[in-house]
Amino acid sequence: MKRPVIICVDDEQIILQSMRLELLEAFGDDYMVEVSESGKDALLLIEELLEENIEIPLVIADYLLPDVQ
Repeated sequence: MKRPVIICVDDEQIILQSMRLELLEAFGDDYMVEVSESGKDALLLIEELLEENIEIPLVIADYLLPDVQ
């Protein structure tokens, strides 16, 4: 069975690394954690995951992303 995926979106790499570590520590192997440095890439990732019927229970996104208006 495919594990659900939590997606983190931020344009700052250090924040993405920190979120990934915290989420993996909190949830262990219950969830996969994917990161994206841009809103456009995150939307493509979401589309791919949904096509594969992978559940996305949570998306954590920076409020201000330069490439999303």
